[in-house]
Amino acid sequence: MKKIILILVSVLFLVSCSGGIPFSEEEKGALKKAKTEIAEMKKNPTMAEKEKILQKGLEVQEKYLRIGVVYFKSVEKDIPIADYYLARNYSARGGKEKALKWARKGSDRGVKEASAFAGQIYANQRDEMNARKYYIKAMDQGDYSEDTLFRVWVYGERKEINSEVVEAFKRNLNKNIEVKNALAFYYQRHDYFDEAEKLYKELVNEKYPNAERLLGELYMWKKDYDKAEEWLLKESEKLFSHSEDNVKRIEEKRARLLRLLAEVYEMKGDYGKAENSLLKAKELAHKELALTSLAKLYEKQGKYNQALKINKELEELEKIEKQKKLNHKRNKKWRVL
Repeated sequence: MKKIILILVSVLFLVSCSGGIPFSEEEKGALKKAKTEIAEMKKNPTMAEKEKILQKGLEVQEKYLRIGVVYFKSVEKDIPIADYYLARNYSARGGKEKALKWARKGSDRGVKEASAFAGQIYANQRDEMNARKYYIKAMDQGDYSEDTLFRVWVYGERKEINSEVVEAFKRNLNKNIEVKNALAFYYQRHDYFDEAEKLYKELVNEKYPNAERLLGELYMWKKDYDKAEEWLLKESEKLFSHSEDNVKRIEEKRARLLRLLAEVYEMKGDYGKAENSLLKAKELAHKELALTSLAKLYEKQGKYNQALKINKELEELEKIEKQKKLNHKRNKKWRVL
């Protein structure tokens, strides 16, 4: 009788892990090994031993996804991050309900990764209120990644500013500088210019990267082009007075700043400075963006011959890019063959 019960328990276990899909012989071997390794833990295993089992689950699931669950569940009670790994595992196998269940459990236990993942699941379900709730929770638990901070306010976004979002940012304002930048932009997009200006100036004082440019863009948003020029030029002094190991990156930053300055000069009616900025920008990075703006600037001034010349240059650039993509496809095809 005991043997029959054990067989039934084993069958039910296999079915629950596999979602009804039979295990291959390789998976059965991996499952047997997992059970053995878990059983080999002492009656009162140390946290280090439990962490080792957790790590083993991460390694095994790369080849045998379903077997990872066995390892994670064996230590989940003592290691909250295992809830997050269980959520990811079930999600990867299409188990949406179980994925959400484990993500929420991990979130309730303070796992920021689980909170953000629960937010992602709700977002995919178009449940924006719960998505925002869990992204706020992730931030409160210490997740200050750009993606999470953006999603804190983007879900449930309306024309009016949201007090819940503002309060969530304020709770974390002095914990991470990225929160201040996110809140400043949130204020800016809702035309709370005084609040945004105050935070951006704090970022300047705290030497936050690109803070002068961000403040300049705020003044552009306000259509205060004199102040916009002032702060963009301050950013320009910084950008053009130092170098970085990543040449491409700094050239992209410089080109972007020059395009912004060109826009400001154009709005102020100083077309000569606008043209000069765009001509410099096109030599650095994203040439097509500078050329497009340059063509529009010439058309605005009635300089149609110059605009036509720029448009021809753009057409040539487009042809070159198309040829590059075609060559890339061909090379890829030959590598496969």
